[in-house]
Amino acid sequence: MKTRSMLFVAVAALAAFGLPASPAFAADAKAPEFKPFTLELPPGSSPAAARKILGAPHATLGADLWVYWNFGAPNPNHANPEFDTLVVAFARERVVAVKITDGRVVRQLLAQAAAQTKAAAMAANAPRR
Repeated sequence: MKTRSMLFVAVAALAAFGLPASPAFAADAKAPEFKPFTLELPPGSSPAAARKILGAPHATLGADLWVYWNFGAPNPNHANPEFDTLVVAFARERVVAVKITDGRVVRQLLAQAAAQTKAAAMAANAPRR
């Protein structure tokens, strides 16, 4: 039982650090040092500060949600390669959240918002009886 527990811990450690689980892996090899990603865009930053640090957003959902596609944040374990999109949320002209997320979901939300905007515009321009 102790061997099984140790094996589980070893496999979990390998998965957490993204190390190859192959016979060629040397026992004395060191795991890559984990360095948390820090984006120097603290809550409360202005849109101008966000633009200076990140550049112009690739897409927006109103003035309060900026989207950056293919955001290459350091990810030493590559656990979630689909998390490639940075979303910056503003409230009252200040950053309130910065999140790295799944770009597929953001694209779906933007497509839904565009469809709703188009439907609203068509309804507004439709002849009335």
